[in-house]
Amino acid sequence: RSYVRRRRWVRRCQVTTTGPWLSVGELRLKDVSVQIDPPEGDTSPVGVWAISLDGSILCREGVTSSLPQGNSWIHVPTDQPFVSISVGGDNNVWSTAFDGSAWLRGGISPSYPSGQYWHQVPPPCKGVQLVQISAGMSQVWAVDQSKNLWTREGISKACPEGQSWKLSSRNVRKVSVG
Repeated sequence: RSYVRRRRWVRRCQVTTTGPWLSVGELRLKDVSVQIDPPEGDTSPVGVWAISLDGSILCREGVTSSLPQGNSWIHVPTDQPFVSISVGGDNNVWSTAFDGSAWLRGGISPSYPSGQYWHQVPPPCKGVQLVQISAGMSQVWAVDQSKNLWTREGISKACPEGQSWKLSSRNVRKVSVG
């Protein structure tokens, strides 16, 4: 009943990318982390870990400087879904599970690129659930569901899982450690 003429505008677009991007398959991922240690040479393995949309953990096999797309994904067995993953120094892979617990992947070597076992790291306090984690050369930081930032103390080569969590800050949504 209006006498005003209305037009309906529709924009159609297509996403195109250019550059040095290489496709590694159609797998949909929600978190990806790349090893921060510099590779020793063009054929040295580079750790690439990811979490799929269903919470499965994956490790990319055959990634090197000369073959950055790698060969294939290796499914890493877990007993629960995960939400965040980070590759720190010396191939220490840290992850947080859907239930808020933190985990460290052990036994990673050139012959076992996906590691051999999981080590559960106790939460900072009872009832605290971690939602995101980031690992550096010698530090691990995590954010909990209440947006508190925690740092893991006592991390060393002899004790890669560290000793305890220390509250560092409040009102943090995400952390990244280099």
